[in-house]
Amino acid sequence: MKKFLKAPNNHKLTPLLLAAYTRNRAMFEVVEEMGSELMWRFGDIECRVYELTELDSLIAPNFNQKSLLEFIVEEKVYECITPVVYQLMRDKWDAYGRKIYYIWLFLHLTDLALLACIVCGKLSLWPAWATTLVFHNITHFIQIGEHLLKRDGSFMKEYVTAKLLSVV
Repeated sequence: MKKFLKAPNNHKLTPLLLAAYTRNRAMFEVVEEMGSELMWRFGDIECRVYELTELDSLIAPNFNQKSLLEFIVEEKVYECITPVVYQLMRDKWDAYGRKIYYIWLFLHLTDLALLACIVCGKLSLWPAWATTLVFHNITHFIQIGEHLLKRDGSFMKEYVTAKLLSVV
């Protein structure tokens, strides 16, 4: 039965993604539970193990699948955020998102503070220009890193061409 839960249809949707696509929460919960494995049960309390190959956006591309998290974000299918999906999102936020968010927040607040100092006349243009240049380069390094992680070789050609055109 589990092999049918991984089989995609003609539109490359597995039963879990199809349930999310139709926004049918009851069907989604049934398919999600069928894909899990019961480890133990003690009265009303049970421990289940869920396979993350279809849920996690870092694992699914290795199996040529679209992940459930990507699908929820792209299609805005918020009805299918179950406790399992919520816990996965929470764990990913704690592991990756929070650090990146606070770094970006710090950089943007620093940039705004320097801009406010320049407008008020409390700061000369040189430190602000240097900070803006550093902030701009950090942004481009992050963009390059994202595309290198996706192994998108065409991006480098477009990026270098755009940078050369913007310098001239």
